[in-house]
Amino acid sequence: MMRLKAVSYAEDRLEYFKSQLDRAERSLAWWITHSSSLENQAEKGRIVSYYQDVVKMLEEGK
Repeated sequence: MMRLKAVSYAEDRLEYFKSQLDRAERSLAWWITHSSSLENQAEKGRIVSYYQDVVKMLEEGK
């Protein structure tokens, strides 16, 4: 049987951005391994940095 768990908006938002950060980090790692394009690597690195900032802000706001 499936159980439902109440999750607050803040918890859900934090988990969402953590999953996006994980996905962005994997994408960056792929680009570093498979591409010599520094522009693509820099763009993916910026995205990772943005998600890291968001996750940090949300964790501090708890």
